[in-house]
Amino acid sequence: MKLISRTYHKLRQRVSSLVATAVLCVMLITACTIQPPLHLVDPEKDADFGWPEIILDLTVLWEYDLPYDWESEWYYGWDKVDDDIFGLWAMQYPSAYHIRRYWTADNPYGRHPIAAHEWTDSTRFRAKYKLGYYDLLAWNDVHTIDGIQSLNFDEATTTEYVTAYTNQSNNRTMAPHHAPAYNPAYTPGLAFYQPEFLFAGYYEDLHVTDNPEDYDSITEKVWYKFIDMELAPLTYIYLPQIIIHHNRGRIDNVDGHGNLTGFARSVNMVSHITSTQDISVLHSLRMKKHRDYKGEDVDIIGGRAFTFGVTGLNPYKITRANQSYQQMMASKVRNYMEVKMTFNNGFDSTMVFDVTDQVKQRYKGGVLTVHLDVDTVRIPSRSGGSGFDAVVKDFEEITYPDIEL
Repeated sequence: MKLISRTYHKLRQRVSSLVATAVLCVMLITACTIQPPLHLVDPEKDADFGWPEIILDLTVLWEYDLPYDWESEWYYGWDKVDDDIFGLWAMQYPSAYHIRRYWTADNPYGRHPIAAHEWTDSTRFRAKYKLGYYDLLAWNDVHTIDGIQSLNFDEATTTEYVTAYTNQSNNRTMAPHHAPAYNPAYTPGLAFYQPEFLFAGYYEDLHVTDNPEDYDSITEKVWYKFIDMELAPLTYIYLPQIIIHHNRGRIDNVDGHGNLTGFARSVNMVSHITSTQDISVLHSLRMKKHRDYKGEDVDIIGGRAFTFGVTGLNPYKITRANQSYQQMMASKVRNYMEVKMTFNNGFDSTMVFDVTDQVKQRYKGGVLTVHLDVDTVRIPSRSGGSGFDAVVKDFEEITYPDIEL
């Protein structure tokens, strides 16, 4: 009887131990389980979610034309020699682009971190994105006929925007009394190199989500979203020409360079607002003899100059109906055309023409025309000349109807 009792007691202890062990296992399993389950998106493993892939379609806007016919005013013409000096007459559409992606996590108003630097040789750029908010900046790659690029891009001063600018040349502004007030960091009296063709676009607050309704196309592994991104011009073309009347060989040539003063030093590539600092832009010039101007035999000095446009504004957004136009018209900045001419007696003289009114009429670029009657010009008697203000004749103030862009 004692043996049976002892056996029963041991069996009860073993059952109790097994029950306790089972309860402990259940408790451990329960403790290790997240309630409710947290859905962590992993495109590699999650069958319900693919990689977000954003496809940018880059479109360059080329709406420089004001409502007047450039060619009807452009008597200088353009030939193969001009192509070799200035580059091709027609705008060459970009073939490659730089992309900057700024990821601000879950804050659409967050400050930009250091951007991902990317490049594409197509008008379509596709890439995978993390969830969150992005700001995107794109601009065209720069090509030059001589392989030397004047444009510089400052991405170090701030990550909030990129500044495009050019550096000073070794050529002096030929009329120092008209030289703009340069920043003390620069050498007074030196002109700046002209920029190349530049277009840029900015796309703000792109929200990359895990909601399939926010995408244009969905496959098993990739969710696609298409974005049209427009790149507007940041540089503006001016075509300076001096129509020389009654020359009879007295003005023999130009030294190959000229300056246009009063244009912006740089441009913010996010806002497209130009700097308030004005500079002189160095550009090439050429003289052509015996050209026809409305039946008159004349000589013409001409060229092409790229600029960042008028100061302190986005020239592309100016219309005659908005405040920017009034601000530009009220500006005290003057625009001068400076040309060093060589006379047939071997001496030269720097001539300065005020073209401010023309620039304010053609704030998106255009032909700048000066008429010079040599019968009214004092022939220099010493090298270097004195530099003087030649009278701009026969220019009529024309008010053009505005084009809404």
